[in-house]
Amino acid sequence: MTETKELPAYMVDFIQTLSASGRSSATVKQYSSDLKPFAAWLENRKKIASLEDFKSLSSADVISYLHGQKAKGYTAATIRRHGTVINRLRRFYGLDPLGIIHLVSEVEPLRKLTEKDFINDLQLRKLLKSIKAEDIDAVSKAVSRNVLIDRNLAIVFLMRYFGLSPSEIHHLNMTDLNLSQGTLILRGRPVRLKNAYLIPLRSYIHSIPKLFRPKYNSQQPVFVAFNNVSMSFQYDYSLGEPKRLSVRAIQSMLLKEMEKAGLHGLSALHLRNTCILESLNGDQSSEELATHFGLNDVFSLRRYIEFKNSRE
Repeated sequence: MTETKELPAYMVDFIQTLSASGRSSATVKQYSSDLKPFAAWLENRKKIASLEDFKSLSSADVISYLHGQKAKGYTAATIRRHGTVINRLRRFYGLDPLGIIHLVSEVEPLRKLTEKDFINDLQLRKLLKSIKAEDIDAVSKAVSRNVLIDRNLAIVFLMRYFGLSPSEIHHLNMTDLNLSQGTLILRGRPVRLKNAYLIPLRSYIHSIPKLFRPKYNSQQPVFVAFNNVSMSFQYDYSLGEPKRLSVRAIQSMLLKEMEKAGLHGLSALHLRNTCILESLNGDQSSEELATHFGLNDVFSLRRYIEFKNSRE
């Protein structure tokens, strides 16, 4: 159970609902941790302890709290995360979010995007060519990588062409995937996969021995953990299902593939950024794009729009 003794009752209810909704224990713990300094500030500076008092918070109050975090040396990323948690707490109680993302940006503006925040076509082709090339080294880790070529390609495609983060890929379940129809449920809605993306995904699934292969139409993971030493897919016997590939393993795989391709400094974020930027050329509204990519606010798209306009 996540430690919530330092939180007021209405925040505890929010945390417990998150836990009951299926959020990972790590996510719930992070939310609780992020709310504790806010709860202390509310009590000590604003004398706010009840939900009714919390509802009276103004934009100026939130800005004051975030400025206080900046003065204490919190990083920009942490300040934005805390602002997002406050936003979600307000939404949980049906309150206006006060434009939290906008307020956070006033306190700690995000830097402007540059060409270095994206992966260009030449770099992407170089990455894909490198992933497809088998290693001839006899070292077990190199050999095991060859077994995972299709899996790695599928993951890169999901990042680049659908803007999925390592965390979203980690949480994909077999109920989200329909190989026969070639569709994948992404952020609550089905999308059709082109053959170029579907083929490696299907090949990867079929490469898993039946004993360890995730079952169709189940809550079992699409991407299964792999042991480089034993060269085998992993099974969680305590849960009675294949072991889910971790976020860290996904990040590590991509980092190694980027380095192997000579693309030092590029990451999953570069792939996602490129997908978001490219989507601005479509006919979806800013609101639809923010929802599609799981962004907290339409305001989060501003950097991408400004960068796009600067290139035109």
